[in-house]
Amino acid sequence: MFPWMWLYAPQLHFPFSGHVQQQIRPELEWFFKGIHPQSGKAELEQKAFEIASYGRQLGLITEVLIDLAGQMPMQTPEGQVALKRLQAIAAQINQLK
Repeated sequence: MFPWMWLYAPQLHFPFSGHVQQQIRPELEWFFKGIHPQSGKAELEQKAFEIASYGRQLGLITEVLIDLAGQMPMQTPEGQVALKRLQAIAAQINQLK
């Protein structure tokens, strides 16, 4: 044998056989950097989003609005129609959950 061949020992790495590192948290900085300065501060919006997502914020507002609308009658027919639509939308979203 050739003794110099012992120095040649290649390392083969097949897929998923070596170190695998993955970042699970999505990168949303591109979204918040796209907020125009006149619309708000991007850093503040990102911190608020980390506390509660936009969907969760809207869900809470919808729940409070439906509860308050149930405590007092609607004054106009348009308000009654809008409340029924909002209740239907909230029911559909709850079915998805």
